[in-house]
Amino acid sequence: MPPFEQFPQEPWYPCQWRAGDGTVCRVVVSRTSLPEHLSTHGIKNIPCNQHLKCYWLGCQAKPMHRGNILRHIRGVHLSQRQRPPKRVQESLTSEEVGHPPVGFCEWYNQDGTRTTCGEVLTRETLTLHLRKHGIKNMNRSDRTTCLWIGCEKVVNRECIVRHIRGVHLGLKRPSTQVQQHYF
Repeated sequence: MPPFEQFPQEPWYPCQWRAGDGTVCRVVVSRTSLPEHLSTHGIKNIPCNQHLKCYWLGCQAKPMHRGNILRHIRGVHLSQRQRPPKRVQESLTSEEVGHPPVGFCEWYNQDGTRTTCGEVLTRETLTLHLRKHGIKNMNRSDRTTCLWIGCEKVVNRECIVRHIRGVHLGLKRPSTQVQQHYF
């Protein structure tokens, strides 16, 4: 059962805390579950008055008292739409320059790890990327559940890409000249 079913009224986000080896956590957290989850990153072991750098992916904040890190993460990182941080945008290869990132894939992994996919998405890669989650392996008329964090809307398989683009990534439909390639 996805963890967000426990508190369906609350938005859930992928934790983007970077570990010492550079990997990103990606465990699904809410504003309520955040304090308990941050303890898994060793934050509770640091004295409250000691300064701590925020290791959230892409965060450029100055070090702050350990006691302020929870407020910082809730106020800065969990209050805005998840977009690729500037560092991710700057690290794109030359062939990707024409395809700017539009967000992270927040499709909930059903492998028991309580994580989201976390791949950086562009308009052009979304449809191909959803194949990794088994979307293309269904008949066009099959109904499927959107497993984007906290959504669980049931839609026709042929509408899932449009649903994710519009609802979860906030992308507007392009002009009618390029619309046939968009959906």
